[in-house]
Amino acid sequence: LHLSAVKLAELHSDLKIQEKDELSWKKLKAEGLDEDGEKEAKLRRNLNVIMTKYGMNGKKDSQLVDTNYIKEGTESDTLDDPRLEKLWSKAKTSGKFSDEELDKLWREFKHHKEKIHEYNILLETVSRTEDIHKNVINPSEENLVKEEILHNKHRELKEKLRSINQGFERLRKVSHQGYDTTSEFEEPRVIDLWDMAKSANFTEKELESFR
Repeated sequence: LHLSAVKLAELHSDLKIQEKDELSWKKLKAEGLDEDGEKEAKLRRNLNVIMTKYGMNGKKDSQLVDTNYIKEGTESDTLDDPRLEKLWSKAKTSGKFSDEELDKLWREFKHHKEKIHEYNILLETVSRTEDIHKNVINPSEENLVKEEILHNKHRELKEKLRSINQGFERLRKVSHQGYDTTSEFEEPRVIDLWDMAKSANFTEKELESFR
């Protein structure tokens, strides 16, 4: 990185703070206190600030002079996923959300998009590392260490994918149900059917039977 001793010390300090914040977040997550992913997204943005500040994001001349500001999420306002776009469109036109709730839901969608982006970067990194590893003919202690690292990365990929799937299911549920926790149904497909039934020409008895 060609950083001065002072800059390296600053980097070390920033990373120690980031590590402490991430450990605190892991405890919160284990207690179910970051369901909407807001704190996780803040940690991700803080790490992006650090990487940009010290020129570690792969872009030339990208070190920040002022690191107190960084755009929230990604620059694009698109979700880059037809399933997410469909859910977001449904939520916007459902009438189940206030403007404030729509803002909150949009942030959740953006957090999910960032998760997918991180997963794809890790997947590409692992794939390249595997390609290099396969081309090594002679086994050595160093290669055994690299195999262990690859194994850990695969486990991390699996955990990220599980988190993505769980996050999508939450978005699917909230998009159909709204943030109202008093709804009598939770499964999005059931909520759709119930909405259709209520707008159909059923008698009260038929509707009750359908419920």
